[in-house]
Formats: sequence, structure tokens, C-alpha cells
Amino acid sequence: MLVGYDGRRASDDALTLGLQLAGMLSAKLVLVYAYDPETDSAVEGVQATPDSAREAAEAVLRRAMRSLPYGVPADARAVARLPVANVLQELAEEEHAAMIVLGPTEFGRLSRLLVGSAAERLVQSAPCPVAVAPHDHRLGSARRIERIGVCWDASPEADSALDFAARLASEGHAELRLYEALRPLVLAYPATGESEVAYEESSTRAAGEALARARRRVPDRVVTSGKVLRGDPAHELSEQAVSDKLDLLVLGSRGFGPLKRTLLGGVSDRVMRMAACPTVIVSRAAAAGADGNAAAAGV
Repeated sequence: MLVGYDGRRASDDALTLGLQLAGMLSAKLVLVYAYDPETDSAVEGVQATPDSAREAAEAVLRRAMRSLPYGVPADARAVARLPVANVLQELAEEEHAAMIVLGPTEFGRLSRLLVGSAAERLVQSAPCPVAVAPHDHRLGSARRIERIGVCWDASPEADSALDFAARLASEGHAELRLYEALRPLVLAYPATGESEVAYEESSTRAAGEALARARRRVPDRVVTSGKVLRGDPAHELSEQAVSDKLDLLVLGSRGFGPLKRTLLGGVSDRVMRMAACPTVIVSRAAAAGADGNAAAAGV
């Protein structure tokens, strides 16, 4: 399991989440510090000469390794190359990583809305699921993940997200909650109150039946429940995550390019920015490589 780490508070958020997830999957942690050897001559909190970027990066990684609980299998790598997303993707492919874990941006809510963050680029093409920690996740204890939510809408990507969430829940002995979010009815002509009520009742009933079928994909030993939400999916899922006190929320991603994803306002991207709990995004590329990664050594 790869953790993007650079010594900042956001990467400590990622490390805390990585410890939680690695414990569930019995995976080895690999802390990865990707840096620019021409400009990264000093790191906050670390004494370094201007020409010792690698020394500074390795010092940060050593400090992080010493902070890990005793007995946690872990390794660290300083990579003198950018961008971070490319480095993590290539390492994930080479190591057959089970997951990539990232922290939130350190530049506030505005920059989180911009296209091009490491998380957004990795979501499109990473060969494994991408987990993103929320702000200040490091301040909570790295307790066991007990309640996992998954967004499901009958798409192949949602099935992949459900399968991954079910695996996490099974191996981590966690509860699993399935959600299907129905968008509001939009008609080109005025609707009567009766027709709107009839639509909502029939669509909610159909969604509930679909969720019941989806739960059959989950191993019997996993405690599951399902709920139909109505409204803007990203907003409703983020709110429900708080109401249900989720420890983790898993979503599928169709893996559109950055422009189309921005125009469409992808649900997974928006939830990744809005949710108070950690999120895991399972892309088409991640789903395609899931079997091979699951059979690998468990990095």
C-alpha cells in the first residue's frame, strides 16, 4: 500500500489513514516522497543544506518511519522526480499495490476545486483504488474502521466499488452500508403533485429492490444494510456519511478525462472534496487490475 508522504500535515493525515487500511488488508506500507532535486533543497522541520534534497527527503521519511507503531511492516522511498501522480502510478503498477493513499490539499477549499490535483489524476488512471484522507484525520486515533459506506447505482464501476468495499468489510470485520442516490425528477413539462408522488414511490421501491439484489454480492458474514437517498448524489452521500458516522466511504469512478469530469461534475470527485470521512475511489483502471493486485504480495 503506497502512501504519498512529504512531511506536511496533509501527508500525516494520509499516513494515519494508511495505517488503518493496511491493518484491514494485512498490507505492507510503503511511504513515497517524490521531490524535485533542483528546487526541494529544504523541508520544513528538517535541517538540510541547499544541495541535499535527497538527504532532506530521506530525513523526513526516517522520522515518519520512527513514528509508526511497533511491528507495522513498512518501507520508505525517496524518488527524485515529479509529478507526484506519475510517480505513484508507476510504483503502484510495478509493486502491484493494493491501494494508494493520499492526504488532502494544504491550500484550502478553493484549490480543492481545481482540476489537476494528484488525487484527481490518479483516480483516472491508477491501477488500484485511491484513498483520500480528510483534513485533520491525523488528529483522531488510528482506530479500527468499523462502518463502511458504498455508493451503488447498478453500473459496472459501482459493482467494482461494492466488491472492494465488501472485501474491506470482510477482512476488517466491519459493517457495510449500501446507498443508492436518486436524482430529483426533472421534466420538460409541468407535473402534477400526484405524478411526482407516484414517481418517487415507484423509483424508491425499484431502487430498494435493486439494493437488495446488490447485497447478495456481499459475503454472508458481513453485516449489511441498504438505504435509498434522494437529491444531489454528492451532497446526499456526504450528509449521510455524517449521519451514519461512517469511517470510510467507497465510490466507483467512470474515469473520464479531466475536462469532461469537470463539465459533468463527477460524483466521486465532488464527494472526495466534500466528505468529512475518508473516501476510496475505485476507477475503471483499478477494477481491471484488481484481481492481479489481490493476488500479489500485498503492498
